[in-house]
Amino acid sequence: AREEGVVGSFRDWPLLPTQEESLCRISSKECRVVDGASSMGESMKRLLSKLGCRMLDREYISRPEALRGYVQSASLQGVMTALLSGNGGSVELVCERVSELSGSEKRELRAYCLQQRWFQAGEEGDGKGRLVIILPVHEVHGRETSFVGISWQQLPPGGVPERLLTSDYLRADEGESRVYHSIGIRTAKLHEFYSEGVLPRLGET
Repeated sequence: AREEGVVGSFRDWPLLPTQEESLCRISSKECRVVDGASSMGESMKRLLSKLGCRMLDREYISRPEALRGYVQSASLQGVMTALLSGNGGSVELVCERVSELSGSEKRELRAYCLQQRWFQAGEEGDGKGRLVIILPVHEVHGRETSFVGISWQQLPPGGVPERLLTSDYLRADEGESRVYHSIGIRTAKLHEFYSEGVLPRLGET
């Protein structure tokens, strides 16, 4: 009876071994397994596991090329597809789980997703870039550290004192700013910033 139970547990073969010490069923339509052994750091692998993805364990794979089409690559498209698959295709659930990450984890996920190489390859055109925009990993200005999914937020114009910046404006380094521009996030014009964001607040007490 015990042997029958063991054999019965493999009725959904083929299965993929993962670094989380679990097995995942292969599906060409839906797969949350990411093959990131050579290109991802350990902290990023742990982060994605926390969000519902699984990392392929190559130690038990003799012909990894045979899995092409069944596992996700460690690219923006692959990671976003795996995130959705690991959360039942629900964007809302992905965002909810991301919102529960620590600040440092959100920064790490943002840094991975906003690498310029993904967007030079045109991957944003398949909708995965739009998913990156709504993930609550984008840091905004303000007195307290805060992360949002981008809706109306813009990049601030250059030369503006930071004390005047509110949560309507994104925090971004030079590289992130370039990627934000490439996915349609605009930089506010200086006159707009003062006329719409500063002058209306002068009467607030």
